[in-house]
Amino acid sequence: MNHTERIFEFLLAVNTLEKQMNRLRSVYMEEIGLNGAELLPLLLLYSHPEGLRPDEFIHLTRTDKAQISRSLKNLSRTGWIEKEAPGVYRARYKLTSKGCALMEHVAEQSAGVFKKAHSAVGDEEWSAFYDFAQALSEEIEEMVSARKARRTELSHSFENRIRTAQEAQPLASETTKEEMK
Repeated sequence: MNHTERIFEFLLAVNTLEKQMNRLRSVYMEEIGLNGAELLPLLLLYSHPEGLRPDEFIHLTRTDKAQISRSLKNLSRTGWIEKEAPGVYRARYKLTSKGCALMEHVAEQSAGVFKKAHSAVGDEEWSAFYDFAQALSEEIEEMVSARKARRTELSHSFENRIRTAQEAQPLASETTKEEMK
């Protein structure tokens, strides 16, 4: 297998796994009138009864701000969660009693799903998978940061070259005036 084939195989495996996980979340969440993206905030609040601020959701889930905002708004509107201080952006969100009851049910369902999924391979393989996934995630984050820094550096370098080239060339109107004399 050549390099390109390995990249394709890796990306296909990751994409397929993500798609299957999203489908699984969606199937369970649709049963209660929610979407799959709302599971992570609910799980976090279930494990953080003191509540979380929007920025904490973003950090813990590595999800973009807009998605978290939509999820929190919908979960609040449907009565699963509540904001400690309405109107205050950095206020904490907590599960309502309705949300706690829901999460007891979700936790029970999740345990069964998790157990079934984990039965596919042994504990050592899962441990290796989690270690691999964490290490890969960290490596990709470093590569993205380095690439963004390099892109910024290249952009500034490119802008400087254009500016230098423009300064070195007389303006067209000046050239025309000189030629006319």
